[in-house]
Amino acid sequence: MNLPFDMRHLRHPLTYNLKGDSDQDEKSKVKFDLIKELANAINLIIQNSLLDDLIQPPEAFSETPYTNKPSTFLQPGETISHSVRFDNGFEQLILPDVQHLFLRIIPTSTISPI
Repeated sequence: MNLPFDMRHLRHPLTYNLKGDSDQDEKSKVKFDLIKELANAINLIIQNSLLDDLIQPPEAFSETPYTNKPSTFLQPGETISHSVRFDNGFEQLILPDVQHLFLRIIPTSTISPI
């Protein structure tokens, strides 16, 4: 919950001190120390499971039901619009009512979007 005056996250902020005229070696040292301190803080958060409430479980895969045959999602006589290559038009395709060979793959875990 993010309340307007909830400043618990500011109790121990990560800080660094770097003078404006610091040389490259000093900047590199301060950067290295800050990265190390930040990595330790993130590691503590992960080890103590402080983000577990924010992680949403993946949604269960919802299977698309077939229509009258397990091999198709089309109604008998239904057409498919298909764009014609190198043209702006569309052609209508009809799936003939014959024997179909099909492979149905149903994911068991979340799939990243393409």
